[in-house]
Amino acid sequence: MIEINKNLNSYYITSKHDIYIDNYKEGEGERVNSYDMNAIIKADNVKEAIAKYFKNELYLSYDEEYIDDSLEDGNFFYSNLVDSENLEATKNEIESWQKNEKILYSNNTTINIYQLVKIEKL
Repeated sequence: MIEINKNLNSYYITSKHDIYIDNYKEGEGERVNSYDMNAIIKADNVKEAIAKYFKNELYLSYDEEYIDDSLEDGNFFYSNLVDSENLEATKNEIESWQKNEKILYSNNTTINIYQLVKIEKL
């Protein structure tokens, strides 16, 4: 049986994704898709919640080193290079993309984070 730590914080995370064709030499081109996602994540802190959201909800990697001070405002922007199935591009796919042999896409994501707080009845 899995025990849930009731001391964890709850975070409501939303993400808006804009998908653009990405050419290695010419950069981002036409927007070809967009979608929204959201989830409630239990975590010790905001950075852990973001890591869990990327791993368990978006199935994309992210490097917390690139989260800037805008995180303090409850939102930030991040981009991943993905294939036509919206799966993170592999090393081989990136190498082919750099040789202009494969089309990849830029998944530009805007993340908004809200900490949920229980309000006691009056």
